[in-house]
Amino acid sequence: MKRVFALVAALLVLAGCGVRPSDVIPAGEAPGQPANTQTVLFWLGDGRLVGYPRLTPAVLAPNEAVAALLRGPTPAEQNFDLGTALPIMDVLVTTTFLDGVVEVTVDTAVASWSATALDQVACTVLTSGERAGAVAVVGTDERRDARSCPLL
Repeated sequence: MKRVFALVAALLVLAGCGVRPSDVIPAGEAPGQPANTQTVLFWLGDGRLVGYPRLTPAVLAPNEAVAALLRGPTPAEQNFDLGTALPIMDVLVTTTFLDGVVEVTVDTAVASWSATALDQVACTVLTSGERAGAVAVVGTDERRDARSCPLL
């Protein structure tokens, strides 16, 4: 019993050895890294249309995804032999939704865009979260017919 009493007394003495209670000390935001997500862009690989995920800080809106397509594949995507049928350019892209069709308006001519180039746009838009059945591309020269993605 003396040993138990001596042990409890020793623990009480050691527990109060100079540590004083304090308020919470602010230290700013917790460290972290930006969350990455994936946006699927459709490229050409081995002559076929293929979806390839691109890491982005946030899910790209349909107009941002099409703008990314028009800027072309990144060097990393090119390392996977991914290419494009679209012209490489940096132009304004807007999207509107009406009656089940997403209209993608680009500030360039689109009359010469191939069916494959239009499929790249359609598949990218329709997998970017837009609840639509078709995509129509509108340029400075004409409106191309609405189309669905041949892979969906």
